[in-house]
Amino acid sequence: MRLPPILAFMLVLAAGPALAQNFPAHSFNELIASDLAMIEQQHHALRTGDLFFHPGIDNNARSRAVFTGQSRPVDDRKHAFITAFASTSEGNPSYAGLYQREYLFRADGKDFWLPVQAQVASYFAAELASGMPVTLFLRNAGGFRLAKDWDWVFLVEEFEAPKGAAKPGQPAPPSAKPKTPVIPPGPKTLT
Repeated sequence: MRLPPILAFMLVLAAGPALAQNFPAHSFNELIASDLAMIEQQHHALRTGDLFFHPGIDNNARSRAVFTGQSRPVDDRKHAFITAFASTSEGNPSYAGLYQREYLFRADGKDFWLPVQAQVASYFAAELASGMPVTLFLRNAGGFRLAKDWDWVFLVEEFEAPKGAAKPGQPAPPSAKPKTPVIPPGPKTLT
C-alpha cells in the first residue's frame, strides 16, 4: 500500500528523514546474508562474473560504520554495475551518474569501498574525520561474482554524523538546525 503524497510529506516532517524514507537498521553482515539467501533460492551454479541485482523490495538500510577518510574514483567495473542496476527498472535515468567516487568504511570487522553520491560526499570534509563513527543510509544494489566471493555494492544516499560530534581539534558546533538530506529518487520498480 502506498501512502498519499501529502501524508508521506507529513511523515518526513514529523518523523525525520530516515524513518520516512524507510531505512531500517541492518548491519552489513545482515544485508550480505539476506542477499546470499536470495541467490541460494535461485538454485543455479554460480560462475565468475554473475550479477545479482537486489530486487528492490526492502533494499534500503541504515547501517553503522567508521569513516576512514580514504577515497578513490569508482572503477569501470563497479560503474558499469551501477549503470546496469539503475537500468533494471524505470526511474531516474541519471541515477548512476551521481556516483563518481567511493569511500572506504569499516563495519562488522571488514573494509567496504562504498560509492557515495557526489552531493552527499561534499559534506564529508566539514562533518567527518578519519576514525569517526557514522550512520549510512544505503541502497542495497546487489553485487557481482568474483572467483570465490561476491563484490557487494551498497550505494550511500545520505549519512548522519553523531550528534554533537566535532572534528578532532575543533570545538563542538553550536546546536544548529540539522541539514535536511536531499535523497534523489533511485531506480523505481514496477509494483
